[in-house]
Amino acid sequence: MNKTVKVKIGYKEYSLASDNEASVIASTERVNEQLEHLKNSLGNLPEETLAILAALNIAENDIKNEEKMKESVTYLQKELRNMSALLKEAIS
Repeated sequence: MNKTVKVKIGYKEYSLASDNEASVIASTERVNEQLEHLKNSLGNLPEETLAILAALNIAENDIKNEEKMKESVTYLQKELRNMSALLKEAIS
């Protein structure tokens, strides 16, 4: 069941519908952290520019994490095949 969650991103408040309040709050914190980091490192840029840069940074991190996950899955699949072969050999 969706619940309305009030959050503050940058200087604006939003009411968001979600069935996972904790996820919305964690996402909001991540966006605000990115905005703050960009403000501190790039100076006084328009809010819209900072928001776009924050979105790009978060998306890039998400893509990197997906790639790492795929690599981990591939590695684990290979290891499981090797273990399975060793077990079959040991049983035979």
